[in-house]
Amino acid sequence: MNLGVSIGNTNTRCAIGTKEYNRQVLIPTDKICSPNDFINFLEGQFQEDIWGLIDGSIISSVVPAKTPAIMSALGEKLNTPPKLINLSELNVDFSGYKSKIGDDRAVCCSAAAIKYPLPIILIDLGTATTINVVDSGGVFLGGAILAGIQTGLLALTNHTAQLNLIDNFSNIKIIGTDTQKSLASGAIIGAACI
Repeated sequence: MNLGVSIGNTNTRCAIGTKEYNRQVLIPTDKICSPNDFINFLEGQFQEDIWGLIDGSIISSVVPAKTPAIMSALGEKLNTPPKLINLSELNVDFSGYKSKIGDDRAVCCSAAAIKYPLPIILIDLGTATTINVVDSGGVFLGGAILAGIQTGLLALTNHTAQLNLIDNFSNIKIIGTDTQKSLASGAIIGAACI
């Protein structure tokens, strides 16, 4: 069984699984400063001995500064170097994209192309919200990148005098009846209207 590691801007998602056993955890990416940090967080999150279950690992990363620590940790712990995502090995053609595409967008498109008929438009809600388009021939056409829900809220609250960060997204209505509910509505309904 392989350990999949997706190093994101906000969180690093680690997953192992089969049909019988499926487990994943999130580690705050900014807390990973060394190989030991990663191993300690990973073992603390899984709360079980996972190393006997894992044969190898694969890494997708949009945070190049964190990649070496995680690669080193996994290589040492598993006695085999982790595999990094290679765009040329995916089932979507990214060759026409004129700059480097993030691993997160590439993996999302590749997974969707396996699971759903093409053409397809994908919306991935993370630190950034990405909209990606793959044509009927499996060619990545491009897309859009905008602030994610939490990123947008942080920008609003950090750059305004009277708006405070919210953490309650329950009972959202289109028309908010106070400032907090209006912010929640704008964040969620706004993202849904993309």
